[in-house]
Amino acid sequence: MDKILTVATWNISEGHLARSSKLFDYDQEENLEYFVVQLRKINPEIICLPEINMPNKQDGVTLTSRIAKSLGFDNSHEKPFHHSLFYKDRSLGLGLVSSLNFSVTDVPLDQPDFPLIFENGTPASDHTRWLFVADFESFALATTHNWPMRVFQHSYDSEPGAGYGRYLDKTYLQVLPNNKPLIFAGDLNFNTPETVIPQTINTFKLHEALPQDQPTRNDNNRSDHILYGPGFECIEAKIVPGKGDHYLCYAKLKLQ
Repeated sequence: MDKILTVATWNISEGHLARSSKLFDYDQEENLEYFVVQLRKINPEIICLPEINMPNKQDGVTLTSRIAKSLGFDNSHEKPFHHSLFYKDRSLGLGLVSSLNFSVTDVPLDQPDFPLIFENGTPASDHTRWLFVADFESFALATTHNWPMRVFQHSYDSEPGAGYGRYLDKTYLQVLPNNKPLIFAGDLNFNTPETVIPQTINTFKLHEALPQDQPTRNDNNRSDHILYGPGFECIEAKIVPGKGDHYLCYAKLKLQ
């Protein structure tokens, strides 16, 4: 029997709305309810969350678990990778929530080996980013939040950023499963996966589900993607503009 899955990816910037399309221009007060209400409208089974936050102490409540509870989901996974943009006692992290059972392999992604400097001259802090490879029994899903090269005056389309793209391409080839239908979704932080990670795209025969004539951010970039391989048919996909700096992206995929 064919099963239809609604898969969403949404960089919710730790639950903060955008004040403009300028970099890091957010409301300082959290508004998680806005994001939860929008997610309820599309009723997804799986949500990739490239920017959540987690308390630095293990006994605290994470943003991922709050979202899961609000949606009635029993399954979530998260991993911190950087200090929070808003809170001194919390860490920025990668999250995944679902109404379906899954298990996850956390794959570390190296920091680029060239300097990453913000426009104001401040160097980026060293940290490891992550790729989640989630096993949903009859299919697999990978999600990540790659380094935003444009923030550091680099690009994945030219050196040295293109070299880091080749590293990602090689890593994805090594760790993504090839024994079941695959979805690859998240804030990849590049507009054209086919040019940055061509071996991954070709080897896993991945197709873009999202409309390619629309931005996924309020600054007209297309950093967010939902890619799917053989075994899936895309029957609907939308980019929903909203009040965050990234837009809600989702696809209805038929598992054949």
